[in-house]
Amino acid sequence: MRVCFCFSNFHLAHITGQAGLMMQLIQKTKNHSSHVFVISNDLRSEQFTKDGIDYYLIKGLGDFKTYFSNFLQIVHFIKKIKPDVIHVNGILMTIYIWIITCFLRIPFFSLVSETIDNINPLYQNFYYLASKSCRYIFVTSNFLKKQLLEIGVEKKKIKVVRIGLDEKYQINYRKSTENYDTFYFGDSTRDRGFDYVVGLAQELKNLKFLISIRYQYQDCKSELETAKQLSNVKLMFYPYKESLQSLITQSKLVVLPYRWMLIRPPISLLESMALGKCVITSKMAVNEEVIQNNKNGILSDFTNLDQVASQITYLINNRTVLQRMGERAKKTIKTMYSDDEYNKIIDYYALCKS
Repeated sequence: MRVCFCFSNFHLAHITGQAGLMMQLIQKTKNHSSHVFVISNDLRSEQFTKDGIDYYLIKGLGDFKTYFSNFLQIVHFIKKIKPDVIHVNGILMTIYIWIITCFLRIPFFSLVSETIDNINPLYQNFYYLASKSCRYIFVTSNFLKKQLLEIGVEKKKIKVVRIGLDEKYQINYRKSTENYDTFYFGDSTRDRGFDYVVGLAQELKNLKFLISIRYQYQDCKSELETAKQLSNVKLMFYPYKESLQSLITQSKLVVLPYRWMLIRPPISLLESMALGKCVITSKMAVNEEVIQNNKNGILSDFTNLDQVASQITYLINNRTVLQRMGERAKKTIKTMYSDDEYNKIIDYYALCKS
């Protein structure tokens, strides 16, 4: 079985996101002795083989301009590879590959891990057309399945698979000393609720906050400056000197107050739960698919910071409750996210050759 994976931004795969999610699937597919190929964009144009996987990388950003200008080159790559199936990630990339497969007659699959909230309605219509030719569409939550059904995609083609969590978070990671009360990690942006976290740190001056920032954004510039002045906050910036697993385990609980996230469910939420941490997160669509409120985590309204502050204080002062929620969180992830989910996808590949 020759499987070709097409996705954007190979150079970002090491910091998870959609590219990281695809690389996990690629590694699992390779473990089943398939001949695996990758077509993506990178910081430079390059072709190489690593760990038995053949990479065909084009130089450029993961945008329309890059893929439009390299259309013929990518067609050449696919014709050279001669895959039995193509697996595409994302709405826009699926439309792009669909156009190519209309000429090359190669079966293709689509993976959707991102919400279509901000996708142009025209592209949504094109994706609906592409879905008619797509063998199966894999989504990472029931919420995303519902969104695709709303734009007309056939229900029988949509399969919910729980993938996206790096398996290194599933092992019994060595616990670090919990030197901090709460931990936030992600971007300093309003979408991820960074301003809420700073507000909590200002209110809960008796608690120690660990905050690690990946990317800095202008919309929370003033909040970042405020955080730098707070004596109860330790700020870290990417690249961190320690692994993210180690940082997560150094705090008693994790606070993730999303307003909006592209990937649903957010990978940061899964990572924290997998390491046995109680997470206080927002009542955002999809979060309730993995969190049972007050059982394996807390779903909260961050517009009411006083209430959230009270929840944090209660949990910090009631370690038994906090630890029980963390243990349940870990059990939830272990049950929902397993190799069986990847095997479901790989089994569908085999149907194309049977």
